Amino acid sequence: MTQYLRNYRVWIGTIFSGIWISLWTIPIVAAAPTTPTNKPSIFNEPPYNRRRDSITQPLSQPITPPLPESQPASATVVPVDGKVNIKLTNHTNAAISYQIVGHTDQRTLVGRENVILQALPIPVAVTFRREDKGLLQVQPQVSSQPGLLEIAFDESTDFKADRVAMRIEKTGDVFLK
Repeated sequence: MTQYLRNYRVWIGTIFSGIWISLWTIPIVAAAPTTPTNKPSIFNEPPYNRRRDSITQPLSQPITPPLPESQPASATVVPVDGKVNIKLTNHTNAAISYQIVGHTDQRTLVGRENVILQALPIPVAVTFRREDKGLLQVQPQVSSQPGLLEIAFDESTDFKADRVAMRIEKTGDVFLK
């Protein structure tokens, strides 16, 4: 029993001494003076050195969003009775998924093949994507046949040349995205 009391006293002493030290150090740390840290010089330059009141002042001129840039048509096809035919030619070795939005489900055009989509009412949108997720260069060509637009798909390594959709307006203008 005396061994038990001796161990009990050691534990109680340890706990109370820890509390005692904590009570003395917390006020010392809390009372320590806080010195502002020197900001690097970049924070002393505009736009970081603005005061709060300068942000709330109204602007002298109204902000107008930039106007969308008008994209020139990639080609122009002459519709026949408000309809066009589109010949898709895949010059790649990869399969290409395409869909005539609102008219067909997604379809696949295998590598080195072509297909003719007939009598599509305009305006019409076509989406396409290589199934291997590669970049796709799209080259529209107007055929000598009235109402026929030929689209050639080629591989590309240029992100800026990658295209995923085409829209033919009522005027016959062809836009690529």
